[in-house]
Amino acid sequence: MKKFDLRLLTLLVGVVFFTGCSDDDGDTPVIDPVYEMTTTGAFVLNEGNYYSGIDGSLSYIDYAWSTITNNLFYAKNSRSLGGTPNSMVIDDLTGEIYIACTDENRVEITDSEVNSLAYVAVNQPREMAVGDGCVYVTSYDGTVSKISTSTHEITAVSDVVGACLEGIAVRDGVLYVCNAYNSDYTYNTNVVKMDAATLAKTGDVEVACNPTAIKALGNDLYVLSTGNYYDVQAQIQKIDSSDNVSYVCDGTCFDVADGKIYVINSVTDWTTYETNISYTCYTTSGTSTAIVPPVEIASPCAIAVDSRTGKIFISSYVMGAYGYADYAADGYVVAFEENNPEEYTVYYAGVGPCNIVFRAEEEEVLAD
Repeated sequence: MKKFDLRLLTLLVGVVFFTGCSDDDGDTPVIDPVYEMTTTGAFVLNEGNYYSGIDGSLSYIDYAWSTITNNLFYAKNSRSLGGTPNSMVIDDLTGEIYIACTDENRVEITDSEVNSLAYVAVNQPREMAVGDGCVYVTSYDGTVSKISTSTHEITAVSDVVGACLEGIAVRDGVLYVCNAYNSDYTYNTNVVKMDAATLAKTGDVEVACNPTAIKALGNDLYVLSTGNYYDVQAQIQKIDSSDNVSYVCDGTCFDVADGKIYVINSVTDWTTYETNISYTCYTTSGTSTAIVPPVEIASPCAIAVDSRTGKIFISSYVMGAYGYADYAADGYVVAFEENNPEEYTVYYAGVGPCNIVFRAEEEEVLAD
């Protein structure tokens, strides 16, 4: 019995001694915090309705609470975004938000909480892209402007490189700009290439009629050409790294995320006035699967996919009294998971919810 007690005493003393040495020598491992970007919500830019005199507005969907706040820009700054706010981008480095307000001839700049920081005068701004400390802005006067994200000032304006310029993307120091249509409503078939540093035109890429949107996915660019709204249908094409162009699918609006192209194709037969709408996910290898929204969507006007969560957002107009889309009424957004459509939320936004951009913040996560 005494022998057993002695061994136990020796073991306890050893444990105490070892623990004390570890503390004194600072051997306790220190784990540095690990951070990653996490999506916290989505901004919905509502275009309003020019012909009805309805100003545009900004809404915010909060992931944590599954709620939407409307008229956010007005609430923060006591003034309206004005007519046809058409495009919105976020500078990931600063969290600052840039909003192109076409009818107001300006680009609004706010902080991440939508407090106004400045605005920049740009004639009829349309679409924007962020890259290399700049925001590039297309205009209906056929020029591209470059705004410094550090000074909030225009540092360069290009020569006229087209007519009514729409979508823009940056790839390897080159701007690709959609030259959509002309003032006489004839349609162009080129994407203009420009040097991002100098804004000098360097060439053209021939695409389908009326290119309006362009987005980068890896080394490739995907272009939506809207057609002539009559006998030339809207379609999506790929511009590869060598500027070769190939057909992908028919589509009227799209988004890209995680190696996939998410497409809505809404086609109206004008002899019967019946509209057929399909939702499809394409991979870069050419395979496709149907997307089935959890509820019927009346008149979709945008699709956006959160690349961090895989959640799909589809915005829509509501139907009016005569069975047609009501472009002067508040619209809505349906958010759901591609692989779990039963989990969905419907958010009621403003008039013309045609642009959705995701807000991300750096958050601490548990290290492996």
